[in-house]
Amino acid sequence: MFKKTVLPIVLIAAMLTLNAAVFAEPNKSVARKLDVTTFQLTKNLDGTKTFEKNQVISGKAEEGSEITMTIFWFSTDEDSTILSKKKSDENNSEGEWIQQEKYIWEVGASEIFAKPVSLNIGKNRIIISVKDKDGSVVQEVINVEVVPKDELTDYINNMILKNLK
Repeated sequence: MFKKTVLPIVLIAAMLTLNAAVFAEPNKSVARKLDVTTFQLTKNLDGTKTFEKNQVISGKAEEGSEITMTIFWFSTDEDSTILSKKKSDENNSEGEWIQQEKYIWEVGASEIFAKPVSLNIGKNRIIISVKDKDGSVVQEVINVEVVPKDELTDYINNMILKNLK
């Protein structure tokens, strides 16, 4: 009789204890912390090159924080392509940053935000400003370059053929 009563109680206590372990802190290696109380991005895109024009900017911020995200595209000379341009500082490159989109929203109770964005081929800059309830502002600048797959493939094929001659 004692075993029939104690065994279910022990099993229920073990299940409740194991369920509490699910609410562990998220993996800190994925999230890049900018400010402990204000804002953190889930994925660090800064300085990356990608084929994907569509990206999702996501992260965590305090409830009630206002997020402003502005997307810029670097317009260069029409005759040159991304791969044929020599690498240089932005100050030495000919062209200008043109604003493409601007989004403003407030973070909800989940304290998680995600915004799908569409980038142009070439250099893109995403500026995220987060203003918390106290009025403090944290800003992050993300530079992403979208490279067309066909252009890259042609460039590599030409380099290989040139070396074979």
